Parts: sequence; structure tokens; C-alpha cells
Amino acid sequence: MDFADLKAKSKAELGDLLKELDQKLFVLRLQAHLRRLKQVHEISALRRTIARVRMLLDTK
Repeated sequence: MDFADLKAKSKAELGDLLKELDQKLFVLRLQAHLRRLKQVHEISALRRTIARVRMLLDTK
């Protein structure tokens, strides 16, 4: 997700997006633990996106 797109979202939208991303991260970690995840780089990319959303929530 592009940072400019995240910046354009409201605080409520960012909160909803954060919940969705946290759930997706949980699923990816579970799949990685069970060795069913082929692209493990998705976890680190998702963590970075979550950090960006949290930073924007703190500034708004």
C-alpha cells in the first residue's frame, strides 16, 4: 500500500485498516509456523505497512 494512499485516509479508516492488517499478519505468522507460507517476505512487508498506519494514527 502506498504511503500517499494511507495519508489520504481518515482516522476511522486507518483504525479499520489496522485491525484488518493485524488479522492478516496473524494468519501469515500461523501459516509460516506451519510451513505453509511460500513467500515469507510478506510478513516483513506487512509489518512495515502496520508501522506506517500506526505512525499516521499517532500524528492525526
